[in-house]
Amino acid sequence: MSGKPRLTVSAKLSRRGIERRVPLPDKRRTAPGTVERILEGASCVLNDYGYAEFTVRRVAEVVGMTVGNLTYHFPSKRELLRALIAKLLADYTNRFEVFLSAPTASGSPGLEPLIRWAFTDTIAVETVHTMRELWAIALHDAVIKSAIDDFYDQMMANVVQILQQMRPRVSVRTIRELVQFMTIMAEGTNVLFGTRRARAVSHKRIVALALHLVKTIAPDFPL
Repeated sequence: MSGKPRLTVSAKLSRRGIERRVPLPDKRRTAPGTVERILEGASCVLNDYGYAEFTVRRVAEVVGMTVGNLTYHFPSKRELLRALIAKLLADYTNRFEVFLSAPTASGSPGLEPLIRWAFTDTIAVETVHTMRELWAIALHDAVIKSAIDDFYDQMMANVVQILQQMRPRVSVRTIRELVQFMTIMAEGTNVLFGTRRARAVSHKRIVALALHLVKTIAPDFPL
């Protein structure tokens, strides 16, 4: 981890192009992008304060909205977290589609750019904070546990579907095994390298080993 100070919630929102705004005058007149602004603010609050201090009131304060207006969209903290998880799924699915549709040097889409990005993203500060907080919440909240389990199942199913389109002759079972194996490897790097980058085996070497294993397991897929 670097010694740089963490950004404040306001700074993070500004970096994402989302400024604190005055409270909306009427919840029935919802401006476009309000839900996205709420979810971005919720993500910042979760990352900066953790679930113990994650409240609807604090999120409302960060995004410049009354609690009543926020609860119009998300009646409870739990619903807000479920929506945040759904947004994560949509964001990751979009990323997967971009990486798996981009041609490589061979002229056809490959797995290497996606794998390298996934192994880098999983140890990014924001990802580490978000996922570890959600994992901790899932241990004590059955609804969030179900949402996280569904998140991983749906995320893998989305990648399987994309890869099936790339290689229709490869069996679904082979593709599912590959995707689940990749997911286990990527999420494992969050655990090992998320808060301590210096390990006996470097992150760079782990990525290289992952690429080698994928090539061995799924020779039908170009890297």
